[in-house]
Amino acid sequence: MISDVERKETIRFITDRRCVSGGYCHYRLDEPNAADTFFALDTLRLLGALAPDPVTGDLLLRMQHPDGGYPAFYAGAYVLRCLTLIGMGPAIDPRPWLSSISPVPGTGERPIESVSVFERACTHLDLCLTLGIHPDEQLRDAVLRHLTAYHNPDGGFGHPRSSLIETAHALAILDMLGEPNGKFGAERFLRRCEDAAFGYLNTPGATPAFIEHLAAGVECAVLTGRPPRFPESCRTFVNECRNRNGGYSRSIYGGISTLENTHLAIRALALMNQTEQMERLV
Repeated sequence: MISDVERKETIRFITDRRCVSGGYCHYRLDEPNAADTFFALDTLRLLGALAPDPVTGDLLLRMQHPDGGYPAFYAGAYVLRCLTLIGMGPAIDPRPWLSSISPVPGTGERPIESVSVFERACTHLDLCLTLGIHPDEQLRDAVLRHLTAYHNPDGGFGHPRSSLIETAHALAILDMLGEPNGKFGAERFLRRCEDAAFGYLNTPGATPAFIEHLAAGVECAVLTGRPPRFPESCRTFVNECRNRNGGYSRSIYGGISTLENTHLAIRALALMNQTEQMERLV
């Protein structure tokens, strides 16, 4: 995936952002948050460097409310994912809390900063799998209706037009529901997003690309069984997002390293290894 030297530098970048009180914060103050903690722990897992951390475990347990819920849906999602990574469970059963939240946002509920109309549904289903909840027919139908409402003639998914990030979320949802994706033709849109210089673009012809677009493209490649047309461009893009401190920025044109972008980069490289195995089996 990366060299031993690069691996050690990235691990150091992450551990330097470990908070004294447990958890992680990308700007290196003792202000841990659930999102950065997940990005850090999952990246360490991908690098084979995840170690027991009881202080972080205690911090995560304290983030749960006495009724089993969390301050916000996505915060709770990150907490529960973190606990799974370190082999712990929440102190209070969070399943009633999750069941009380609709996986499909209502009209006007999508946050302005959201990059995907499917973000909530994808996160909700991921939590169902994490907590051992089998989606019932009502939940499945609601999510599938939501999905097909934003399926476009080009084979991609999204609103107001297809995007690679939203298509990746849609394909992940279909995978979690055990639904085949072939009938949607998403690979047609995926091919149009491939780019010789950047690897993948979020929408056809929309340059430049950013690390989240490359990560979404590689995930789509794995989920559709269509290896990247420009694998070396993908790897080069990730490498050029790497900074001297071992972390990764969002762009090949510079920027600060964050735990989120570092997670996207390392996960993309791990998925690239899967696509190479797919090609060898063809």
